[in-house]
Order: sequence, then C-alpha cells, then structure tokens
Amino acid sequence: MKLTQGLRQRDQTGRPRKRRGQAVIEMALVMTVLLTVSFGMVDFGLYLNGYIRATNCVREVARQAAIRHPAALSACDDHQLTPLFETITGPTTDPTNYKCITTREKVTVKLQGTYRWKAIAGLINAFFPGSVWNEIHTFTVTSTMRLEPLREGTC
Repeated sequence: MKLTQGLRQRDQTGRPRKRRGQAVIEMALVMTVLLTVSFGMVDFGLYLNGYIRATNCVREVARQAAIRHPAALSACDDHQLTPLFETITGPTTDPTNYKCITTREKVTVKLQGTYRWKAIAGLINAFFPGSVWNEIHTFTVTSTMRLEPLREGTC
C-alpha cells in the first residue's frame, strides 16, 4: 500500500474525489492578502514621495532664510506639494524677522500637511472590521539652519 493512497479521498468507483471549489477559495484568500500588500506598497510609495518633496521644499526655504534672502518663503510654492496632499500649512519661519537679526541664531522652517490614504485604509478597514486605520495622516516637516552673519547696511 502506498503512503499517499490514504490521503486523497476516493469515490465509489475508486477515482479521486474532485474538489472543484477548493482552488477558487484558496485563490480568494491569497488574493486579498496580495492585493492589500501591493496596493499598500503603492499608496505608501505615493506618501513617501510627497514626504520627500516636502522635506526638500522645507530645506530649500531654510537655506534661503539662512542667507537672509528676502523671498525665502517663495522657494517652496504650494503647487509643488498640493497634487499629493490634501492640505498644506506653511512653510513658516521661526523667528519671522530672520532678515534683520544681528546674532547668529538658528532659523527653523516648519511645514504641516495632511495626506489621505488612497487605497490602503479602505482595504484594511474592509478586510479587518474594527481596525483603527485612520484614512487621514497628518505630518510635520522641520528644518533648522544657522543664520549667516548680517552684512552691514542690509537692514
């Protein structure tokens, strides 16, 4: 007697019994996990791309403010970030009068925004009811640089 003979159930004629719905159920179970993971990777990639853009934007504003450029805040326009984010607040500088400070203080640039998850929040909440995956993610990006020395007669 073969070892594998008893593993498969057989019908009255001795042929293996067919399990027609088994493959469909297995595929449905595996596909939910695969789709959730793949959509999650795409969604997280979009968020990460936007977060890197926001970080670069804040760093450019901080560089401009560190050399006391009068239009430092315009180095980062909203149109660079709004396609990816729902709301953008900033960038703002602290201190706001960075152009005329005589000491070599630090200037901090801050930007806040919200990102709405496109797919992952809906998928996780649909497949796992009762989960607390928030659809909106709020983030803050800051950059701090030391001010360059104030030139004579610039303020």
